[in-house]
Parts: sequence; structure tokens; C-alpha cells
Amino acid sequence: MTITESIGPLADSQEADRIGSRIEVDGHFGSIRFRGAVPAESNTDWYGVEWDDPTRGKHSGTFKGVTYFTTREPTAGSFLKTCSKNIHFARGFLQALSEKYLVQLSDSVVRLGGDGKEVETVGWEKIVKKQTQLSRLKEVGLAGLNIGFHDGAPGEITTTCPSITDLDLSRNLFSSLSDVAKICKELPNLQSLRISFNRFKPLTADSAQEDFPSAFPNLQAITLFGTHITWPELTILSPYLPALTDLHFGFNSLSTFQTPTLITSFKTITLLNLESNSLSSWSEISLLSALPTLQTLFLQNNSLPSIDAPKPIDFPSLKTLNLNTNKISSWQSIHNLNAFPSLCELRFKFNPVLSEIPPTDVHYILIARIGNLTILNGSTITPRNRIDCELFYLGHCAQSRKTLSDADFDSQHPRYKDLVKLHGEPNLAPKSATSTALKDRLLVLTLVCAAKGKSVEKRLPGTMSVRVLRATVGRLFGIRGAVRVRAVSGADGREVELEDEMREVGFYGVESGDRIVVEV
Repeated sequence: MTITESIGPLADSQEADRIGSRIEVDGHFGSIRFRGAVPAESNTDWYGVEWDDPTRGKHSGTFKGVTYFTTREPTAGSFLKTCSKNIHFARGFLQALSEKYLVQLSDSVVRLGGDGKEVETVGWEKIVKKQTQLSRLKEVGLAGLNIGFHDGAPGEITTTCPSITDLDLSRNLFSSLSDVAKICKELPNLQSLRISFNRFKPLTADSAQEDFPSAFPNLQAITLFGTHITWPELTILSPYLPALTDLHFGFNSLSTFQTPTLITSFKTITLLNLESNSLSSWSEISLLSALPTLQTLFLQNNSLPSIDAPKPIDFPSLKTLNLNTNKISSWQSIHNLNAFPSLCELRFKFNPVLSEIPPTDVHYILIARIGNLTILNGSTITPRNRIDCELFYLGHCAQSRKTLSDADFDSQHPRYKDLVKLHGEPNLAPKSATSTALKDRLLVLTLVCAAKGKSVEKRLPGTMSVRVLRATVGRLFGIRGAVRVRAVSGADGREVELEDEMREVGFYGVESGDRIVVEV
């Protein structure tokens, strides 16, 4: 049996010299970096493979002192016999599309039920053909089907499926972006393209000029997760993406944009996703201020240690920012978010600075420290919520002021003076019967959850809504789902159910010294 026969039919473009080709073996993807005998005098033919998952390999392409090829990671390489039946090479786009979306049924006689009645399915083929008409497909998912090239005559994809607007070609066997462009060139209505976790040959300006004109004229969103494309390569692609607004470029080990000029080529971008890269300096993020229409920026799962305040003219349109799972460790960085003129939505979890305060207090303190937020970690902040959080934070400040010098206090709580102007000076002394100052709105309450066997004393504003109170005790006691709360008077033991979640706690006559009983 020949090598060709052992791995199945090959397209004309996939002939004997397969160096650079992509393969799939038992669900694992790799690139062929070498073909030949190992060692040189052996009669056995081998492929040297660099695996996408470096734990799949055994070496770096060096075997018994001889270097046959090189890999990015030291354990990403291994050898496979070229005659292995487990090796799968790329197949064509139209073949995969037809196999997935065309049901192969024809007129026939079938048996139904236990009595074996025969039913002739006349017209079945016509009905199925109508229901699965490829020309009507708009959203097409072809991820993980080993696609690697255009397999039809010129224009055949346009004739077959011209209506596609959303196409997922992730985790396939494309070895070059040019092969993707040849497919997309025949999809005139394509608006969204996902080609994540394909590994492409380096992109050059010459190859782009040859294959990319008219390939992506209407493309608005492209996802390039885990492709290992470099940022300079991406800027080569940018002139051929005139309508692009959403760029997803995570999982690419990006650590630097290299020069500011490599940013300005994406002037139409409104959403930029850089999650799970290797960004470790806010100076790199500052370069993105050259994108005048940028509204949404995802930076989660990077290594950013701090946030710098932007210049007054920078990031004029940025509304949404995700900073989850970074290394931000100072409250000054949090305060610097106030300098982003349009920022209103933030995700901020799993950063070292948050370890300094109880988990149940994080939500309130972040809202109070960042004045323009309307959404935090997915939760909408109403005007009443903001007042509650700012009052809570002022009480927190009053406690910390006892242990800090004036200079340290001002450094750690830059918004304190502005909040005092809004709500008054905090004072935790016992309240008088007639006072209406801030000190009277901070209630010292004992929160009790019998189901968890826990109780804790907290200072909460009387203006806090019942809804926020329920959320607070849920987080405090680790309760998932709905909870009921009732107040027990510390003076006479009177109990009252806090039923209306839109009412303030003070509406029910709750006072300092009362208990809030939590029921699951």
C-alpha cells in the first residue's frame, strides 16, 4: 500500500511534499516540519510534527543529537510514520459544508412500527432538499471539521451558499490565511468570521496583496484566538478589513504592540478583545488610545500590575472595560479609572488589591471609589444603589482613618472629600433621636444565618434597599439562590418580615442594635 492510499484521497494541492501542512491525529492538531528518514540511513519515512499542544510532543525536533526541525516549545515535537492511518490532512470547504448541512435521504420504502408496515417515502427527497437548501444558510458552523482549502471551481462557493453572514472555521487545518481568504472572497455577505486555533504560515505584505483584496469587504467581526499571529502581521491584514468593528485577538502571547504606528491602522474598531495574552505594562494599553472609536476593551487574564490615568484627550469613547484576573495591587489604580471620561461598565475580580477587604464589601467599595460606573461585574447600579454604597464606604473610611496618617488616608481614599460634600462627614458615635446626619444612616446590625451557624456584625446604611441587603447576606454567608430576611428588634424582640425588595431597610423601622435573620 502506498503512502497516499494509507491516508486516503489527497487533493492536488496536498501532494508529496507536506512540510508546513496541518494535520489532525486523534483530536490533536499539529504542523509538519520535516519529512524523511530518521536517522538518515533508515528506510522508514517519518513526519516531524510540531504539536499545537506542547505536552503532546517529546522533544524540540532534536533526536539523538541530530536536529531535524525546531519548535516554539521544547516539548512540542515528535515523529510519526508517514503511513500512519491515524493522520488526517485537510479537506475542502464545500465537502464539509455539504456533509454537515445536506441530509442524504432519497425516495425509498421503509418499515415502521412493530407490525412491519411498509411506507413508500415518495417526495421525501424533494422535501429534505428544500429544507436543507445551502443557498439559504446564513449562520454556518464548521469548526473542527479538518477544512483547509477551497475545493470547488472559481465562483462555486458563491453559487452554493451566497447568503452566509456568520462563519465559524475554528480548529480546522488551514495552513495559511490566503486559503481562508480564497473562501471568504466568494461569500459577499460575510459579516462575522471565526478562525480561532488555526496555525498559519507567517503573513507577508506580498501574499496579502495577492490574495486579500475583495476578500473581506463587509466583514465586521473577526476572531483570531490562539492563532499565534503577531500584531505586525495583523496590521498587514488591516487594510483589507475596511468595515471591521470587532477584533478578538486573545490567547496569542501578545506582550507588546511594538510601535504606536501599528495601532492606528484599526481606526474603525469599537470592540477589542485582548484576553489571555501576556500584557504586563499599562504603557502598552495606553497606546490603544490612538483608536478614536474604541468603546469596549477586554483585558482579562493578563499580567497588568497597575492602571495609569489617561490624558484628558485619551480613550474618549471607552465605555466598557474588563480587568478580571490581572495583578493590579493599588487603590490608586482603581481611582485612576475615574479619569476615563466615558467609562460606565467595569468587570474587576481576582486582583490582589481586593484581598485587602472582606469579599462581602468589595462590591460596595468599588462602586463608591469609581464615580461614573452604572454596571459593575454584570450588576446594574441604580442611583439608590450608588447612594447606599457611598454611605457604606464612608463608614469604612471612618474606621480606617483611625489607623492611617492624613497623608496615607488621602492617598488611599482620593474620593473621600468629594463624597463628604455629597453625604456629610461620617461619625459612628451613637445617634440622637432627632439627628439626620450620615452617622444616623449607618446602622450597626447583627446578621444571623442559622442554616450556616454564623453571625456577623456589619454597619449598613438605613437607605440600603431590601434587594441589596439580600444580595449582601447571600454573598456574606455563601448562599446561592433566593433568601428571606426579617428584622428582630434589639429592644423588644419584635419581628418584621422585610418583604418589599424595593423598600429601604429604614422603612421597616430597623435600628442599630437590631438583628437581621436570614432564612434560606
